Amino acid sequence: MALANSLAGAGFTVNSVKTDAKVYIEKLESGLAITKIELDTVGDIAGIDEKTFLEYAEKTKTGCIVSRALTGPMLFLNAKLK
Repeated sequence: MALANSLAGAGFTVNSVKTDAKVYIEKLESGLAITKIELDTVGDIAGIDEKTFLEYAEKTKTGCIVSRALTGPMLFLNAKLK
């Protein structure tokens, strides 16, 4: 949602943005822990090139309120245009 809002605010036409999340849970000495979150994002955005889309996706990953709340596990983003 944050990525779509960011792109729309920049004047791009957002047809869709879909993100699937893979959450990795490992058993550590201290117990179970989320150690990594991998986001796979596919955007259908009119009038944008891959480089610009990736720049917006990365800015959103680091600036999003939810991403900032998840500072413990490593967060990976795989983004591509449809």
